[in-house]
Amino acid sequence: MKQKPYHLPLLLSLALSAPACLQAPPESEEASDHAEDAADDKAALGFGVEADAPDALAVLKIANTFSVTKLVAAGLTKNVAKRIVKARTEQGDFATLVALDKVPYVGIKVFSALRWHATIKKLYPTSLRVPLVTAYGESLPAMLNEALVEAGQAPLPDHVWINDDYAYGELRTDLRQRFAEAGLPEDFEPLAYATVGEFDANAETAQLATTCWIGNPWHVADVLSYQIDDMLSDQYTIWGWRVGDKTVLNEDLPPDTLEGEDTWNNYDTNSNEVLLLQTTYHDGPDYDVVPACRNPR
Repeated sequence: MKQKPYHLPLLLSLALSAPACLQAPPESEEASDHAEDAADDKAALGFGVEADAPDALAVLKIANTFSVTKLVAAGLTKNVAKRIVKARTEQGDFATLVALDKVPYVGIKVFSALRWHATIKKLYPTSLRVPLVTAYGESLPAMLNEALVEAGQAPLPDHVWINDDYAYGELRTDLRQRFAEAGLPEDFEPLAYATVGEFDANAETAQLATTCWIGNPWHVADVLSYQIDDMLSDQYTIWGWRVGDKTVLNEDLPPDTLEGEDTWNNYDTNSNEVLLLQTTYHDGPDYDVVPACRNPR
């Protein structure tokens, strides 16, 4: 079976564009001031989240744009809100979460409050973290970053964030151009998978974090369905999904399909994991599980 190339779009919300995500950030006095912070920002230090995650970027946008009054309405104390506004007024906008973390009395509780506000106000799209891994269990960045850096290009991250806002075709075009400039091969066929489970297995082999979601879990299946033609085999079909106490089934699903299906019938309704009921080239139903990247709150 010929599989289609995996769909790995980049997050484009919060005033980011694809070229901005794929190229080194422009030099600025503020960026220079935070160069040391940015080098350690991969895990956002005290906040423990990926610096490029949609929710992390939303928190930065809130911290850089909200007034004291709006920060208090978002769940912060007036004292902390004043400290955030004072710090950005005196030092410029927070370039990284590390810089925000250095404001006195700002820590995980403040970040969680701002992230929760961003979530309920839908300030970032429901997204899936997708590791950049080949079908042979190899890390694409590990294979290519040395050549990219030698060619004067920004290295690839370990993962990207996919949602409904960006088409993999655009990412493929951008990467092909970068690879050509660096003298690298343009063949993306190794980035092909049959199911999310197979993809995650390859990521584990490459010692990369597997797929997970942030935002609204009820939208995870929609994100995948929207991109199946580009990111997975054309024989992969989502017939239904479960998350929390919510269950959705395709109206065309044969009525006896779920009889005796313990995985589906015994799903823990207190779980944040999205259970996907799917069909592939195998006989009968199959399942994938997409966990939350972190506690929704």
